[in-house]
Amino acid sequence: KQVELISIGDNYNNLTDDDSMLGITTWANEKLVKDNSKKVRAVIHSKQKEGKWVSSNVPYGYRRIYGKKHTFEVDPITSVYVKKIFDLYVNGYGGMNISKILNDEGIPTPTQALARIREENGLEPGKRSTSDLWSATHVKRIISNEFYIGTLVQRKMQVLGIHGRNVKRDKSENIKFENNHEAIIDKETFYLAQQVKEERATKHHKGVRKHVNIFTGLIFCGDCGRPLTPRSG
Repeated sequence: KQVELISIGDNYNNLTDDDSMLGITTWANEKLVKDNSKKVRAVIHSKQKEGKWVSSNVPYGYRRIYGKKHTFEVDPITSVYVKKIFDLYVNGYGGMNISKILNDEGIPTPTQALARIREENGLEPGKRSTSDLWSATHVKRIISNEFYIGTLVQRKMQVLGIHGRNVKRDKSENIKFENNHEAIIDKETFYLAQQVKEERATKHHKGVRKHVNIFTGLIFCGDCGRPLTPRSG
């Protein structure tokens, strides 16, 4: 289009200068970014090996101690809800049912809890979630997190390249620190929950039924022959 582009910092004009110099400059800048990325990763890895919490936020049920790096404590409000989630789960309730109970009772979600903690410390609430409702995914993350028994697991994820996506590392690469901090859930309850989760994964468990239907398994569709499913609501 014969549009003139001038880059003052690189002393470059596309209509008069050689493009090869711009390519060299671009390569040098990219190399600098990659070198800085490696240095940052090395620092983070060093802190992880020392058992320091390097994330900006801690799991639901805990709260950061602002002003002190790598420190956190049990949140007296949300830790009660964590115990409630585990109690419901080991007593037969599935993720969907638990999330419905939490929503019906107006229990604050992880995003809402974080906003409250930040405001108590004189900070902006932070980025809000597109939905302020509990989901089965929230419940699953809490049930599966060893953090609640006082175990810190580092190097669980890795970023593929600059601005790349997060992927799970192999468990052999994880760094574990047991009895690292105050637990909210006792180990017996936690491992019982893991056992229940594994059993449900193989049996397609859908939680405790609200109503037992006496026609389950007895009524079938007259066209396709498939069993009809009772629904309440």
